[in-house]
Amino acid sequence: MSEGEQIQSRQRRPGWIEFLASTYLTLIVVVLLIVLSLIGALVPQQGIVEENIIREWQRTHALATRFLAPAGFFSAFNSPLLLIALLILFFNTLACTYKSICRDGLFAGKSSSNRLRRFGFLILHLSILVCIIGGIVSAAFRMSGHLILTEGQLITDRPDAYSKIVKGPFRREPHDRFRLELIDAQFELATKWAPGKIAAAVRLSKGSSQPVDADIDFNYPLKFNNTTFTLREIGYAPEITIRSSRRRMPPLNGFIALKVWGYNEERKHYDFLPLPQAGRRLSLTLYPSHEIRDGEVVKTSEALSNPVLLVFQEVMNGTKSPTVAIEPGHSAAIGEFNIHFGELRQWAAFQVVHDPGYGIVCASFWLAIIALGLRYTPDIKDWIKEARHHGTD
Repeated sequence: MSEGEQIQSRQRRPGWIEFLASTYLTLIVVVLLIVLSLIGALVPQQGIVEENIIREWQRTHALATRFLAPAGFFSAFNSPLLLIALLILFFNTLACTYKSICRDGLFAGKSSSNRLRRFGFLILHLSILVCIIGGIVSAAFRMSGHLILTEGQLITDRPDAYSKIVKGPFRREPHDRFRLELIDAQFELATKWAPGKIAAAVRLSKGSSQPVDADIDFNYPLKFNNTTFTLREIGYAPEITIRSSRRRMPPLNGFIALKVWGYNEERKHYDFLPLPQAGRRLSLTLYPSHEIRDGEVVKTSEALSNPVLLVFQEVMNGTKSPTVAIEPGHSAAIGEFNIHFGELRQWAAFQVVHDPGYGIVCASFWLAIIALGLRYTPDIKDWIKEARHHGTD
């Protein structure tokens, strides 16, 4: 083979740039990201779904769990496969940008208007690259947790304090070591004359620093150091003391954060309290305000004025005891248990997020806005000139 044929052969041979800039590679990465998104939507995700629900799903789908768990698909948006897909997408975009700028020429033979458009094209590609970098940093190092506090409770940031938590695979220290105290939780229903309100007064501190008092309103996050706190929900937590007459279990005492279902006046506050030592569970339902009608307890409103706790026990064989109504400061006997309803407080749930990639993604959005401005500035000038020309005619 002659020297000229060898040169032509090398020119025809696809290199790394052509491979990375291939549209087929882009299609493969996009399909992979779609598949990961579907897995994240169909498979219960850590940090979003409660751990007991995930364990139940894994138990009923043992075969699928055998393949999904090692791949990290129960945290699909922090899985190693997502990081690999984002890295490939980054190099694919970088290769396309390199081909357009260095090989095809960015400004060669272009007028000033077209040069500005091409410069906007360059900034837009740069914003995409920065956005992908931010996504990689978030997927690798982000921490998101769910905290539930009762009024007066102080929680120190540690793994076992979270009811739900998920973190990136490369995050060595998942916590910021803050202290969060719930001072007061406020919930007001919306009326015809006034909007509703969901807010919480908290006290935050870290290390030896002075505590900081702050208010967190619903959908208005609070930033403390590098951590963001978002108020998600507020409910009621009755103080329950349970004693067994047969001494099957030691006395239990504490605040039970009842789950909230529904909205406004249709809200319901109830939960189950498992007692595995006794082979049964207690069902707890709270009415913030009630009255007795024809011998039955009826909920009257969500305003906290006359609360009552409805309790019944359910044995593992499915039999249920009659429902007992207990007012604050009173006790009642249900089977072998003596149940005392003490104080009633409110609880608040917070989404706690530490995301080092958030600022990078925000910077990419600003770059994209600048890029679109540069791209369409010549067109806007042309439109203005054409409008003025038609105006003079």
